[in-house]
Amino acid sequence: MSINAAYDAQDVKSIMREERWNQRHARAYDRYRWLSSRQRWRDLLSRELADVAVGAELFEVGSGTGFITEILVSCGYRVQGIDLSPAMLARASRNLAAAGCMNRVRLSVGDAEALDAPSGQVEAVVSRWLLWTLPQPRRALAEMVRILAPGGVLVCIDGQFQEMGAFARWRSALVDMVLTGRLPDWRSPAYSQIKGALPCLDGPAIANSLQQLGLVDLSFRWLPAKDTDGKVKNWLMGSAWNSYLVSGRKPK
Repeated sequence: MSINAAYDAQDVKSIMREERWNQRHARAYDRYRWLSSRQRWRDLLSRELADVAVGAELFEVGSGTGFITEILVSCGYRVQGIDLSPAMLARASRNLAAAGCMNRVRLSVGDAEALDAPSGQVEAVVSRWLLWTLPQPRRALAEMVRILAPGGVLVCIDGQFQEMGAFARWRSALVDMVLTGRLPDWRSPAYSQIKGALPCLDGPAIANSLQQLGLVDLSFRWLPAKDTDGKVKNWLMGSAWNSYLVSGRKPK
């Protein structure tokens, strides 16, 4: 059965890989690290992973251009990362090599909804802004829980879009053009059509799914801009994205 009248799950993934996360847009996405606060993200992740021993290997689902990957390495961890997009991983490899991190990182193309990793082996799984891009996010959550070792920690950061006023839309489009060179209508018609096939789970729904999958010590909270990229970036982007964090632990 198709996810909607036009596309099934594999169609959606192909469109996201080829039209949303292709080489052009991977380059554009990478430009936003200029507005991102590395220190705020490091502080946040350090707190969430405080019980994970330094030196442990973490699994990052959706590595993108390597921004969070580099931060995890700076916290003392080794990282195995996957992403659906080869273009994103090419950017990540360049960024991580420039930062001197590649000796502590393994990157590969992979599907979040079918992780190529053994069950019960990793001490922590981290994802950021991934689940909203997936046609079957609950399947990805099940995979993340599957690969966790007993006592392992899952840290899932995602978010939701909110409506923007006309001035906020103009401001966001202008910032994007300056940073990336993309025109305001850069989103392809095909990408616009698959929005209905992306469930975009909210935080409580993710926490409920993880509870059903057996995780304990579950926590859900909204992430104010001051805890992530700061109020300036949030304003420049039109204040249209609200991040939240869901975490839990696999019972021993």
